[in-house]
Amino acid sequence: MEEVVKDRVSQLLEQWNRLQTADLESLEDDSLRFSAAFYDFVDEVRQYFGVMSEKPESLDDALERLGIREALSRLPEPLSLHFANELSYILDGITPIEDATWA
Repeated sequence: MEEVVKDRVSQLLEQWNRLQTADLESLEDDSLRFSAAFYDFVDEVRQYFGVMSEKPESLDDALERLGIREALSRLPEPLSLHFANELSYILDGITPIEDATWA
């Protein structure tokens, strides 16, 4: 799992960098691609923790088990904070509710 997560972090960074340099014509598409990549990453982490026999007890424990503390440190602060929030939700057993208005 560690290598998969590290690969996903690299993909997120690539998408983030593309988004930061997007022109007005490609901004919407780049934004949608980034958002999809981010939440796919979060879903993979959620699935990984869902099958663990012993759940992590803290955010630090979760990062250690994933082996991605260093990889996540490469993310810009807005992304790392958002991922930390999502990881906290996962650890607390909170799952996203799909809003039909956005479907």
